[in-house]
Amino acid sequence: MKGLLCAIRFLTVFPAGRSCGDRQDEDIASCAVWFPVVGLVTGCVLALSYDLLYCILPLPAVCVLVLVLSVVITGGMHADGFIDTADAIASGADRERMLEIMREGRPGALGIAAAILLFMSKFAFMLSLRPAAAGLSLVAMSVIGKSSFAVSGFFYRYARQGRGLGGSILGKVPGKSLVLSGILCTCIPALIFGFKIFIFFPLICSVFFICNAWLSKRLGGLTGDTLGAVSEILEGSTLLLAAVLA
Repeated sequence: MKGLLCAIRFLTVFPAGRSCGDRQDEDIASCAVWFPVVGLVTGCVLALSYDLLYCILPLPAVCVLVLVLSVVITGGMHADGFIDTADAIASGADRERMLEIMREGRPGALGIAAAILLFMSKFAFMLSLRPAAAGLSLVAMSVIGKSSFAVSGFFYRYARQGRGLGGSILGKVPGKSLVLSGILCTCIPALIFGFKIFIFFPLICSVFFICNAWLSKRLGGLTGDTLGAVSEILEGSTLLLAAVLA
């Protein structure tokens, strides 16, 4: 139960006991086994909100409010990571300068523009979904986005020296977290796509590994910001594939 509370506190703004920052890095990494479960719960909140809002509002308004809620639930941390990563990559600087830009955390014009395009894309993809498929698609989006933190933490190392948010996870996630993430990331989308999961899963895995491999090559590893950025990209990709396949 402590691990679940730590995962909730780590990935969302919900108060759930002590902050993960009060725990050792290896304890935080062990909480990663619960990341897919947190994704499942937050996805259900988004799906329920979608269904309730759809009863009283037109579909475009529903999509906007659900996207706003998804940002509120995470406290904007993942979106902030996406903006910082986009600013760093767009700078064209060397590795050390890109890491410094991400550490500074001051949003630049290019990062904000990238975030606007990302959320416009999410809005368009969600609007393209049939309402009957939208709820499960939101659950799949959240599960895949949150699970990506655990999977990245298993496969990739931290780009910086010393402590940091990403350093609490990267290179430290146990194999059981990877297994649970893989199971949920397969089963939940399978409820939506049926046999089309054999198209969806390879594509979403390709997006994950291509993004992480490219970022890892540019930065010499990953950071907390890149974890949030990849999570946001996977969420958008999930909605896109849902709109195409569902």
